[in-house]
Amino acid sequence: MLRMAGPKSEVVDELHKPENALMHQKSLGGIIRGLVPILNEIVEEGIRAGVFSTPFPEQTVRIMLAAALTLTDDAMFSYTQEERQQLLEAIVYSLETLLGAERGSLGLKTHLLQGERGEEEKA
Repeated sequence: MLRMAGPKSEVVDELHKPENALMHQKSLGGIIRGLVPILNEIVEEGIRAGVFSTPFPEQTVRIMLAAALTLTDDAMFSYTQEERQQLLEAIVYSLETLLGAERGSLGLKTHLLQGERGEEEKA
């Protein structure tokens, strides 16, 4: 899971404890349920604008949220920096594929998804 800085990271650490697995699972479900309507509207707008092409917009959003939140969850998986970078690139590639978007059209920078500062931010 993408890490937060500050006191909220303590909450994440608590959720990652084995005895809190059910609460962790429920929190991920809540995040997905909360984000699906918002992201679905963005995807629908993209379809209307001709940027995206998918017959299953809401399901695509659900699949990608579930995959991204699960695969980036530090409580479930441990990655080297290189493995994490490749995973994030694969997630972006998959999202573009499922949405029927052109490669690179989402403008997602995987180094920014990891919380790293990119060169464009330093300038």
